[in-house]
Amino acid sequence: MQRPVAVLFFCALVLAPASAFADPITPAQDKPGSVLKYQRLGPDDRQATLEAFTGAKLANLTAFDSLDACTLRETTESDASRAKLGKTIADCQKELGK
Repeated sequence: MQRPVAVLFFCALVLAPASAFADPITPAQDKPGSVLKYQRLGPDDRQATLEAFTGAKLANLTAFDSLDACTLRETTESDASRAKLGKTIADCQKELGK
């Protein structure tokens, strides 16, 4: 009877969202395509990632929402698979006047 439990556990792991296993991205981990990994992070990990790249605490929810939305928008660009997250965040900060 243990077999059905093992099968259910395996199915849960396979079907679990990728964001459940993701960690924030640090500047040292930035490489081409990191923007697409950012897209799969949960909100808390995206905020931690933005704070790591900007060097500032995003205590203001509006500041996080604006920078996060801009960064996520960049994932729809045709060159997203080649884009580095650091450059994308810097471009978004410039666009937002930060």
